[in-house]
Amino acid sequence: MKFTFTSMVHFLFLFTTMAEALTRYETTSPSDATVLIDRQALNDMAKDHPYGSLFPENGGYYLKNENDGVVGIASDELCTELDAAFASAEAKYAQEEAESLAPTS
Repeated sequence: MKFTFTSMVHFLFLFTTMAEALTRYETTSPSDATVLIDRQALNDMAKDHPYGSLFPENGGYYLKNENDGVVGIASDELCTELDAAFASAEAKYAQEEAESLAPTS
């Protein structure tokens, strides 16, 4: 009986932690996808899906396979890191675009 109770407590703790890790999402995320808690988990999942893509969607980030199926969901903490990375990439792209359009003398 003690084992069953302990297992149930661990399950509830894990479930609560996972639910709290996904508060950014506007709608319920696919339940069969893996929650990616950090950059290493994202990198590992990306290796398993080399033709996949990572895009902002639903208030967070989904890693999708080549068939557009969601295989990974970024946790809130990872989303914060990805927000900064995407913003940096967008700023660099905008800067390079502006420099390429600037008149040369």
